[in-house]
Amino acid sequence: MRVLGKKKRVNRRLVPARKRRPLNWRPMARGCAGVMTVTALAIGSMQLLEPRTLPLRALEIEAQFNYVSVQEIQAAVEPYTRQGFFGVDVIAARRQLLELPWVATAEVRRQWPDRLLVTVYEQRPLARWGANAVVNDDGKMFAPLVATIPGDLPLLDGPPHSEGEVAATYRQMMHVLRPLDLHVRQLQLDERRSWRVTLDNGIEVVLGRQDADQRMVRFIEFYKGLRAAHEAAAEIDRVDLRYGNGFAVQWATTANKSDKGVS
Repeated sequence: MRVLGKKKRVNRRLVPARKRRPLNWRPMARGCAGVMTVTALAIGSMQLLEPRTLPLRALEIEAQFNYVSVQEIQAAVEPYTRQGFFGVDVIAARRQLLELPWVATAEVRRQWPDRLLVTVYEQRPLARWGANAVVNDDGKMFAPLVATIPGDLPLLDGPPHSEGEVAATYRQMMHVLRPLDLHVRQLQLDERRSWRVTLDNGIEVVLGRQDADQRMVRFIEFYKGLRAAHEAAAEIDRVDLRYGNGFAVQWATTANKSDKGVS
């Protein structure tokens, strides 16, 4: 028995062949040109970063040189000058300069074609802080080498993080004492927040914890009265103003004067 299979009828139709479009080389050319341009720029940048291409030949330093030396600045910046004009990292060089204790701020910039310009602004010391630090004119503390701290600075001291407050009080006291031709030699704020002042004529003024500014005014009036009466203000050793209605005076000489309260 043969089994014949039936063929399925297939409806055929002719489909016209698609026309092949000619290749457009322009976008490909543009792409290749772009790649070549980027590659050329990359190669050019690498060549510019090569230290031998444009080496730095001069380092110009501008500063007051009161506390920072040319040698210190040069030593801080020199490692960055070896990378050539375009390779020098001016941000890192500036950061390194700010590590020097006596440098408050600094600027580092290139000058075409082979020069690096460095401008350093030094700290402006206001007073010594404790044994080993300095407070600058902005009331901020920094710690340079002790040997570099000027010996004629007044001495301020206080609890941790109180340098801004103590510096501000010092400036205020200097202002009110100026008419008397007196200066603060030492100013201390202790842990109990009690103020104690030593003047440049040797007088110690104890102000206590409350109303320190008003108590200083009371001392100034007392001191003016002594000078007006031609009494020996220089013989005063200590004035304690921690009294509500008066103060106590301790005299430097006790031959004819004993410690007594003044109200």
